[in-house]
Amino acid sequence: MRLDEMELDVEDQEFFKYIISELLTNAIDHGQSFAVVSAQRFPNLNEIEIAVVDTGLGFFHTIKRKHKVNSPSEAIKLAVQKNISGAIDYLYGGAQRNVGMGLYVISRIVKDAEGFMYIVSDDSIVKYTSSAEETMIIKNKWQGAIVMVRFNLKSFTKVLEYGFITYMKMIIGEDIEEEFF
Repeated sequence: MRLDEMELDVEDQEFFKYIISELLTNAIDHGQSFAVVSAQRFPNLNEIEIAVVDTGLGFFHTIKRKHKVNSPSEAIKLAVQKNISGAIDYLYGGAQRNVGMGLYVISRIVKDAEGFMYIVSDDSIVKYTSSAEETMIIKNKWQGAIVMVRFNLKSFTKVLEYGFITYMKMIIGEDIEEEFF
């Protein structure tokens, strides 16, 4: 079967659901905003792109609540690290949501699938690829956040080979319960 005709099984689809769910939840919970989700497959290139856009608080405002950061680009870079941006307390028995793994996991998926991710917030754009991180400053500030991931489905099969649960356990590096997902 040709890759562009590939059928994804239920567990393979979990990767895409996870990416969309995490980015949307981040926009709503951390950005305290509505969000727009867009996903596009480019059959000629055999690529897929997922983007979430919000007009919320932005990375700098959100991250500086708990961490010392001096710029929006520094806040973005910190938010992509493991266990940084999570643990927002909610009224329901002190329960915590968003354990600070979403952007970290997505950045690892992008790296392992040889894709790229752009994060735009305030005056900064940070681009992540499998081999580099690049920061750009923009004139026209974006109020909120834009997170876009794009990868070639052929390269993405390297990630799919693990299976969703196995992959997540491998990169998170701890025993996790399936309820985490």
